[in-house]
Amino acid sequence: MDTSRNLARWLQEAGRQTRCAAASKDVDGKPSAVHSGLDGAMDKRLERAKWSLLAALSACAFLQYFYMNVFLAIDGVRSLIVFVLVNGMLPPV
Repeated sequence: MDTSRNLARWLQEAGRQTRCAAASKDVDGKPSAVHSGLDGAMDKRLERAKWSLLAALSACAFLQYFYMNVFLAIDGVRSLIVFVLVNGMLPPV
């Protein structure tokens, strides 16, 4: 099919959907009170969930950094071998 015809149809459909959405608003151009109250509550819930998820991911990232730092610090410690002399001699192995 012709690409320009598909694009024209898509633009017409997008224009119809925009006009239908604009027609569903009240006379003053604002959405109805019922929808705005529900949308506001949903927006607050999504915003709260977004910040909670961001805080949890930040905490996980910090803990990964902290544990990796501790692991590398422990790995970097040189091992120390101590020989204990018993009565001036090494113990039998």
